[in-house]
Amino acid sequence: TNTFNVDDPEAWTVGANIGFAGFTFGGSYQESDNILGDGAAYESWDVGATYERGSWGFMLSYAEDECTACGLITSDLNGETSAVQTGVDYSFGKNVSFGGGLQYKENETITDDEDSAVIYLETMISF
Repeated sequence: TNTFNVDDPEAWTVGANIGFAGFTFGGSYQESDNILGDGAAYESWDVGATYERGSWGFMLSYAEDECTACGLITSDLNGETSAVQTGVDYSFGKNVSFGGGLQYKENETITDDEDSAVIYLETMISF
C-alpha cells in the first residue's frame, strides 16, 4: 500500500484582495490531501485587513487550520490551530521600512494544547 499520495496529490486554493482609499481587505481558503493518502485532509482559511496612511501601515489578520490524519507515526499532529496577528510599520522612503507586531496562537492536538505569543520586529532594506 502506498502511504503517500505523491502520484496524484489533490489541493485547491482560492483567495482575493480588494482595496479602496488606503484600506485592503482579503482572505483565502485552501483544501489539500496533504499527499498523505486516503483519509488525510488539510484545510485552512484566513482573513485580514491593512490600512496605509502616508508612511504608516497597520494590519490585523486571523487564520485557522485543521489537519486530519497528518501524523505519519503518531496522531500527535492531528489538530487545529488558530492565530491572530497585528502589526504596524513605518516607511523611511522607497527602500527602507521598519515594523513590528504581536501574534497570538492556539494549537490543539489530540495529545496536547499549546498557546504562544510572539512579539516581532522587522526591517526591510531593498536595493
